[in-house]
Amino acid sequence: MTRRPWKRRLGRHLLTFAIGGMVGGTLFGGAQVNRLWQRSQMISDCPGSRLSASNGPLIPVHPAQVTVEPWKGRHNVYAVFLVPNGYHPDEFVTIALPDGQTYCGHIFTPKPHVANYPVPPGYYVVRGLLRTRTTIGILSAGKKAELEQPQHWTLATQKNWW
Repeated sequence: MTRRPWKRRLGRHLLTFAIGGMVGGTLFGGAQVNRLWQRSQMISDCPGSRLSASNGPLIPVHPAQVTVEPWKGRHNVYAVFLVPNGYHPDEFVTIALPDGQTYCGHIFTPKPHVANYPVPPGYYVVRGLLRTRTTIGILSAGKKAELEQPQHWTLATQKNWW
């Protein structure tokens, strides 16, 4: 019984293909993990303020309410800020915990009926969101009580100059 040469070549090609696939998958998977790690670090770090001190003083505002309920899904870790009319907020909210860690979240201005918060005359609502994955890391470190404190959340505002 003679061994057919095409079967031997087929086996070598399959082995080469399998090894190449594993190496390529490992490189691609490693690159994806690195990209996700870099992205999560970038999102948690605070970028520079878009407000310029040359246009007037920056006025910090602390929230009227902080909600930390990440188990309810996305956008359930936020602070409600009341910003006076005639002022505009920075695009990021800063959360500075007592241990020296600083996190940033994005802000958005919901319509008053969507805010679910009573808005006094002369103010408008701005909601600062903290990413759920960042919150999970903070909660797993046992810092829920610190995260719920309004004095740790700050939104920079500035009087309109235009």
